[in-house]
Amino acid sequence: MFRRALGLLAVSVVAIALMSPLSPVALSSAGAEQDSSGDLLFLHARGAANRKTGTAPDRFAYLLDVYDPSNRKIGTVTHDASFTSATTAEIISTFELPGGVLVNRAIEAFAPDTSRQNQFLTGIHPEGETLVGDKGTGAYAGRTGRLRMSGWHETSKFPDTLGVNDFYVIELNPKG
Repeated sequence: MFRRALGLLAVSVVAIALMSPLSPVALSSAGAEQDSSGDLLFLHARGAANRKTGTAPDRFAYLLDVYDPSNRKIGTVTHDASFTSATTAEIISTFELPGGVLVNRAIEAFAPDTSRQNQFLTGIHPEGETLVGDKGTGAYAGRTGRLRMSGWHETSKFPDTLGVNDFYVIELNPKG
């Protein structure tokens, strides 16, 4: 019980520090930070979604809402996954954001959360680039870089419905 309370306190302190006007991380309303080396996007996908109709039998696609760090809905992401092992899936994430479309292709790892039934801890932690530059549009056309994600998925109604709570950091390489 004490560890849970301490963990919640630590998360609250970090969240307040990041959202504070004194924070060293300045975020625009679209969840992006820009500098000469590239762009960073901080996004949060959450909610439950039904499996998209017409999906190939070996693929699992869901359309989810995306929020910025200010908790404003700014777009959607389509998770399109295909299992590659008992604990991994190839995932194509197509983000539809105010500046255009951004596409990521990576391996997602997942493991059961032994403290909660039907919950899986998930993550995308690649060593190299994962953004598909030739699939992007608008501000993301031709942009490459790397997406990292940590979160959890609720699977009590899988594959018909998937619940997600995923946090993303997307590092875009400099333009040009």
